[in-house]
Amino acid sequence: MRTSLILTLVLVSCGGKDNADDSASSSDADTDTDADADTDVDTDADSDSDADTDTDTTAAVETWQDPPTWNPVGGVYELTMEPTEFTIDGNRHCVRGYNGAIPGPTLRIASGTGREVRVDYENTFTGDSIQAVGGDNYNFNITNLHTHGLHVSPVLTTDGLYMSDNVLLEMDPATTTEFRFDIDERVTHNPGTFWYHPHVHGATAIQVGGGMAGALIIEGDFDEIAAIDAATERVMVIQHVPWSAATPLAVGDPCDEDHLTVNDFDDATGYSSSLINGVLSPVIITPPDQVEHWRMVHAGVTDEMDIGLFPATADDCSTYDNTGAITLKQVAADGIALSAGFDRTEVMMAPGYRVDVMAQAPSTDGRYCLIAERPAAGPPGGAPNEDVLLIWVVDSDSGTASSTAMPSDGDLAAVSPATLDCSAQADANQNIVIDDNTPGCPPLNIDCETFDDTLLDPRILPVNTTEEWSVSTGAGTHPFHIHVNPFTVCDDMPDEPPAPHWRDTLFVDATARELHMEYPLFTGDFVLHCHKLNHEDQGMMELVRIE
Repeated sequence: MRTSLILTLVLVSCGGKDNADDSASSSDADTDTDADADTDVDTDADSDSDADTDTDTTAAVETWQDPPTWNPVGGVYELTMEPTEFTIDGNRHCVRGYNGAIPGPTLRIASGTGREVRVDYENTFTGDSIQAVGGDNYNFNITNLHTHGLHVSPVLTTDGLYMSDNVLLEMDPATTTEFRFDIDERVTHNPGTFWYHPHVHGATAIQVGGGMAGALIIEGDFDEIAAIDAATERVMVIQHVPWSAATPLAVGDPCDEDHLTVNDFDDATGYSSSLINGVLSPVIITPPDQVEHWRMVHAGVTDEMDIGLFPATADDCSTYDNTGAITLKQVAADGIALSAGFDRTEVMMAPGYRVDVMAQAPSTDGRYCLIAERPAAGPPGGAPNEDVLLIWVVDSDSGTASSTAMPSDGDLAAVSPATLDCSAQADANQNIVIDDNTPGCPPLNIDCETFDDTLLDPRILPVNTTEEWSVSTGAGTHPFHIHVNPFTVCDDMPDEPPAPHWRDTLFVDATARELHMEYPLFTGDFVLHCHKLNHEDQGMMELVRIE
């Protein structure tokens, strides 16, 4: 059995927290392997269904912390890319971070219409860092800004005054770019859990892998559902920062751009246990029956996670009862409300996924373990590595549950946007094969081409049309992601909510999956790609143009 130590990550420089529910938090803060492995949970690994399930709740100390709060200054959100120091397990590390924190601050956009979100983004690095990625060299100190899942312009704002979600932009060191995201330009943007991260080709994995990611929450009618509004909300940015795989800072070394400890392409995919909001295995304490709303963001680089909640048989969750999985109710996928709740005891998350679940504390005092199996991170042919994402201490002495209600299917159906009609005749068809293994195709390709091949020959999509897509892989399994426009999943799939439902990222294999996608209003160049970011950086990405 693996023994898990409960360690708290300490940020030297970090922003304030978004205490959406003060009772939910007691901490304060200042401002690849290829996943070709089977992703079914191995219920024999790191578990003990026969062990004594009595665990101690009296000695529990809550170590949960929310991501930093992001407050605008004069109506503008200020963002920096800067060297960021953190200490874990007694070792100091220095990475590229947002606003001196891991993760970056949560951008929360209140309900409304006509919303325009201004961000001034400064690259505080002063020099270049040229590193090898595959057979090419890239500058790890060039950056940009991608709002993952948002339906916004991929180039400039309509008035031409500000940059929008342009992932072809390259921000050199010592430069600042003014962004504006007009999220309601076409229609009032659907509410949901989204996220932001850098997206410069060749440098995405090292920057996201080092911790450059933050949650982006758009509020709306979904949040006004009575049971969701009353629940304790927790934003969970799950990161695979290689804190145990990378070499830490030497004693006396400063954290600056000359002493980065995650600065090699292989570092970005090195295995280390997951962090939630910069904390290793945080502890939460609630009364029995308390209902919580968990906004889970997979902000890792390459590993899928199979997540489940189990009764502990050891206080540190190094063992747990694998026969007692607790049901979680999924209410949204990739930020968009489902039309009905999806009860599940295992939640599969690929890189880029967002999953909103309602979790209810058991009625019995005890400790409960949120476990993530990472099949791709285990040894070949062996059991997957397991991370203790979170320890939930249910303690009657902590008070009375503030909410015990779950949203009904009717509540969700009333706010879930209508999906595209999968039986309707599409205007045209698109076919995608990720990692085409036809002889003669380069490695890490899409349709036998790498990203550089597509720069002069992009995929053309006609504006204001609806098309049927077939997406599959030639080798292995990969998370397919496209920018700007979400798609309707038309096929029922293992480990996913029932079809049809909306997504922007989907884990696919050799079985072709039918998706429907429309391209209203926005024109310009953007990308589709594998969201294993080390694959994307090595060419598994394609330029797309709507015109």
